[in-house]
Amino acid sequence: MSSGRITPRAQRVIQCCTCHRVRAGDAWEIRPDIVDAVISHGYCPTCYEEALRRVKTVASETSTRQTGGRAAILATY
Repeated sequence: MSSGRITPRAQRVIQCCTCHRVRAGDAWEIRPDIVDAVISHGYCPTCYEEALRRVKTVASETSTRQTGGRAAILATY
């Protein structure tokens, strides 16, 4: 039965939750060979910028809708 504790031998990696690349120092690489590792998820810089752009777009659209500018938003689609 496993104690659920992280052993010192376990490799710890950060994997992008969008593109699944793995952080290797300052770089982000595709690493299909990582099998026995403790994986933490986050965003690589590229996916972070895209996610931030999407959040800002949705926030802007929501703000415009709340101020009565819905027709202007719908016209852009």
